[in-house]
Amino acid sequence: MRIISQDGMQDVPYECSRFSVFTQIGMDGKYNPKKNVIRAYVSGDAGMVNMAEYSTPEKAIKELENIRNEYEMAEMCKYDEQYRLNTSYRRFCYQLSQENDKELIECPF
Repeated sequence: MRIISQDGMQDVPYECSRFSVFTQIGMDGKYNPKKNVIRAYVSGDAGMVNMAEYSTPEKAIKELENIRNEYEMAEMCKYDEQYRLNTSYRRFCYQLSQENDKELIECPF
């Protein structure tokens, strides 16, 4: 499954990436509580990619949960033929949500 950054400029594979949430530190060395970033570390790549930014750690963590839920649904579609026949779920990409565009909601699956 592909994970697309909040701004649509980055695209990383879920299967060989590690995601984490961190609170960014400003130039003054203090934590900025309004910058909670989801960062991807891709295997075989020397760098890391900032994928999204949220105002609270809880919102960023909720988005990580949504990514895991989407991945589980995609895997079910790939490997469970009965499930695939009985569902309309067909997403194999997930774009991190814009905090201002919509309220982050719990994934229904």
